[in-house]
Amino acid sequence: MGYKDIIFSKESLFLVTGGAGFIGSNLCEAILNMGYRVRCLDNLSTGKRENVDIFLDNTNYEFIEGDIRNFETCLNACEGVTYVLNEAAWGSVPRSIKMPLLYEEINIKGTLNMMEAAVQKKLGTIRAKLRSGSRLSGAEKEYLRKHDLQLYKKVAALEEEQAAYEERLKKCHTRDEAERVKTEKLGEMAADLDRQDAEYVLVRLTQIRETEKKLASLVARKPWQKELDKKQLDAQKKAREKEIKALKKKLARKRRREEAARKEKMEEKLQQEALLKESITARMMEEENVQKLVEEQELLERQAEETAALESARREEMTEDQIAKFMIAAGMMDAKATKVQVADTAEAPPESPSVPASLGSTRGYAAYRAAAYMPELEGREEKKPYIRKA
Repeated sequence: MGYKDIIFSKESLFLVTGGAGFIGSNLCEAILNMGYRVRCLDNLSTGKRENVDIFLDNTNYEFIEGDIRNFETCLNACEGVTYVLNEAAWGSVPRSIKMPLLYEEINIKGTLNMMEAAVQKKLGTIRAKLRSGSRLSGAEKEYLRKHDLQLYKKVAALEEEQAAYEERLKKCHTRDEAERVKTEKLGEMAADLDRQDAEYVLVRLTQIRETEKKLASLVARKPWQKELDKKQLDAQKKAREKEIKALKKKLARKRRREEAARKEKMEEKLQQEALLKESITARMMEEENVQKLVEEQELLERQAEETAALESARREEMTEDQIAKFMIAAGMMDAKATKVQVADTAEAPPESPSVPASLGSTRGYAAYRAAAYMPELEGREEKKPYIRKA
């Protein structure tokens, strides 16, 4: 926490003694930057004039050229001051040894002058407040207790006397009774006039007058007005209670509306979350279905490819019996598969039980190729081949 965080009253006035020195001028600058008024007191014996001139353009700055060894100067400087920062002193220990009396005059007696002037000004402010009939604050009473115990006791006695006088006036129901109480009080004050100073008596009289002004309307009332006042107070109390009830009902309705709006918003939010969840679930299911369809399609394609491969392999792997059957059906072989007729040559090929001997001719190769790509001929009824004679 820095000094800028400290908050004072806006009307505060700071007195900085020795404000033309290094420390004092920095204090003046800091206080001015915080926005408060500053009064500088310095005799310029060790301070510098330039430390004063830099602040003269500021309307919150005031400079008094004077010496703290002069008590009247200290009193004038403390006029209206809220806080006193005493920085006026001479430095240099070696020089103080050479001139001890001068240092005592400045550093010790000058400081005492400032302290006494500050106390007297503060007490003077409190006394003026008492003379005006105003009540003192707790801080002012504590200040009196520390610095002027006799005046503090007088103030405490005044407050007790004022409270007792106020109670006596409240018990009066007619103007005559109030006037009699006032006369008795003035008689008491006249009897004490010889034993008390005139200033204190004046303060007592002022306090009494303030109390009478405060209770003037109460003293002027007639006895029957007391019941009327009570009825009025009861009516005001009932009206106030009615207003409070109406206000409570209004607040309750407002809270209910706010609660309903909050619930509606919550439900709307939950519905939105549910819709979003359903949308995400549907999208995920759709993606899963698409993935399943893709996988099924790929499986079907693989099965088709495998079936085609098997079919192709089956077609290519024709047995000798199939070739023989086809060749018999084409008339290239006899029924007993002992001879193969070849149209291109006049001579019959040698007898051979194997089929590939007839594949050397053009007709035999064509029949073999046809048998490879026409497996459906297997199921046909075998016809008796026509065997040409050589």
